Amino acid sequence: MFINIFILMYQAQVADTVRLRVEDAVRMARRRNWSLVQARAESDARAQGRLLASRAFLPQLSLRIDAIRTTDPVQVFGTRLRQERFRAADFDLDALNRPAPLNGYSISAELTQPIVSPEGIYGYRTAGYRARAQKESERHMTGRVVFATIRSYWDAVLMRGRVRAVEAAIRAARQHRRKASDLRAQGVVTGLDEKRVQIRLAELEARQIEAETDLDLAIGRLRLILGLDTAVAIRLVDTLAVPVESYLEGNCTDGCVETRGDVGASSYGVKASESEVKRAIAANLPSLVAFSRIAHYSGSSPFASGSGDWTVGVALVWNPFRALSGVGEINRARAERAAARAGYQAAMSRAREEIRAQESRFNAARKRLHVARERLVTAQTALEQARLRYSQGVSDITELLDVRAQFDSARLGLLQSLHDVTVARALFQFVRGDFDP
Repeated sequence: MFINIFILMYQAQVADTVRLRVEDAVRMARRRNWSLVQARAESDARAQGRLLASRAFLPQLSLRIDAIRTTDPVQVFGTRLRQERFRAADFDLDALNRPAPLNGYSISAELTQPIVSPEGIYGYRTAGYRARAQKESERHMTGRVVFATIRSYWDAVLMRGRVRAVEAAIRAARQHRRKASDLRAQGVVTGLDEKRVQIRLAELEARQIEAETDLDLAIGRLRLILGLDTAVAIRLVDTLAVPVESYLEGNCTDGCVETRGDVGASSYGVKASESEVKRAIAANLPSLVAFSRIAHYSGSSPFASGSGDWTVGVALVWNPFRALSGVGEINRARAERAAARAGYQAAMSRAREEIRAQESRFNAARKRLHVARERLVTAQTALEQARLRYSQGVSDITELLDVRAQFDSARLGLLQSLHDVTVARALFQFVRGDFDP
């Protein structure tokens, strides 16, 4: 599969035309579609939240180098003690009250290890749930792009079919004109028949221009989804002239709903909001940390000889007086939890209704396809009879042109029905979550 994708991407870069089946288009869209590239980048960014929240469990090491020059009595007194340079003369009152400027250098390292951090624990869980929710959103975006690719591909095939149908109608009209000319030469009909055919030809040529424009626009939309340059032409390999499957495997129950990425994103959003409420409450609780510190002090430079000391300890950190900010944070988290729960229920209901509605549309499209096939058979028979009647002089050219127009309409109707049932099937798969990887 990866070799095929590479070949398609290479063709898109070095060739003017790339040949695509619908499966090839889907694989290319998964790799090149800009919306998916953005969604994957957003998932990667959200996934870093757990690393950012890992400080709740992992130790933190800080290194520091200080260089000072001071006349502050307390600072001078402490610095001389740390440098082990304090002498009896330094007890002189004048020296204590008005010390001379003193240089001091120090190198220190401090290690902090959380022991109990309720806020950090729930913050880590919240970050994890949010990362999963973003990943589920990416899954659903992938399914949406897959469906958009399939629909755009078959839209372009439909437009190509319309162009070919109009071209066939033009060829038939020219044959009618030649036949009318022959019959006029035989004295069977007047020149009015040729003029009526010429009017019909003008109408068809206008439709041809419109159909070719629609085909160009459809190819452009497909090219945009695939992330291809505007200079790259697309050649569509698949055709709507083959029968399509009229069923889907498996029964769709609530299990199908649960597999959808948007429902999964809402589910993890609820879990994240519930964890956020706990984090907001835990932010008002104390945390316990262990710490150790080692330092080196000197008087001439940071790395000169001097003295050092170390400290180890345990600290209980608590900020019980946060005014009303703690209460506000908890209330906001609870409100967001209520919104997330409502959003999840809405997503579930929306998914169920979309599945039910699209199944109904798919079944209706299948029935219309059956009707369109019967209509085309009838129109084909009527066209053969009209040709025979006109060649025998039993009817005029108006009847033949009307029947031919009905045949062309039936042909386009069948093409449209094939397109509709194919796209409806793909949309049914999308709303069931089949395209969400």
